[in-house]
Amino acid sequence: MNNIEIGKRIKEIRLNHGITSVHICRVLDKPRGWLPRRENGKASIALHDLFLIANALRVPGDVFFKGQGSAK
Repeated sequence: MNNIEIGKRIKEIRLNHGITSVHICRVLDKPRGWLPRRENGKASIALHDLFLIANALRVPGDVFFKGQGSAK
């Protein structure tokens, strides 16, 4: 998987959980536009941040690397 695919997966899971990108940015203490840039593939995602995002979404860290529907 590349950054674009992972970003799309983050967004899909986040929306399925009804969580805003602003909320995730607040939880991670990041600027407001930080997550959307990663979800849209405009910036890379550090592995550490990926696991922080997973924690904020209350999903396993490997969920971003699994196929469609596994986070439901």
